[in-house]
Amino acid sequence: MLNLNRIGQRGLLVLLLALSLNSAGAASEAGALATLAGNGGQVFLDLNPGIQNAGSVLTVAYPDGKVLRREFQAGGAPFIEGPLTDGIYSYELTMNPVIDAATRRVLRTARQATGGQEALPVVDQLQAQGKLPVDPQVQSGNFTIAGGNLVNPDATE
Repeated sequence: MLNLNRIGQRGLLVLLLALSLNSAGAASEAGALATLAGNGGQVFLDLNPGIQNAGSVLTVAYPDGKVLRREFQAGGAPFIEGPLTDGIYSYELTMNPVIDAATRRVLRTARQATGGQEALPVVDQLQAQGKLPVDPQVQSGNFTIAGGNLVNPDATE
């Protein structure tokens, strides 16, 4: 077994975690919904200004297994507040599509007609007409907190 001093163990852990995670790198790629950022004990997602939405939902799985789900209004920046314990977190950001009032009425009527179930033929038709997105706007990934701060996976030690 490797015998590393305390600083060496922590440095190796941070390096391995940074190499194993690609969330911030993936988030900075073209077409990403948001970019991860951190400030002290807070992690937030800077939304791509070209992404239109009617709000968003951020779900975060903590290292201890706790799951947090938060909803944000349109224009609100999704975030989680600390203190955040050291470890690996998983997240999923889902953007709510902008849907006009007439399309919402059609969906509501279809759900009522099916007893609250998804009315897939109606959804398919609305997607074909361009009134509903075909693919959901979802971004997921992982991030690491070490020493109470967000670890930048692009950083070199």
